[in-house]
Amino acid sequence: MKFALWRMLRRISDRVQFVLDDQHLDKATRIESYRIKHLTIEINAIQKTLLINKGSETKA
Repeated sequence: MKFALWRMLRRISDRVQFVLDDQHLDKATRIESYRIKHLTIEINAIQKTLLINKGSETKA
């Protein structure tokens, strides 16, 4: 799911950033969120939810 989401975001912009669960790339195990333009997209694999944040607005 995360790879498919990343590919969809790449169609919108070539400046997709992501936040990992660790600062060191070799110790990271998952992607916590993606950032594209003014949006932050957070993935919760345990609850199987996707949160989209734009400033103070949040959509589930």
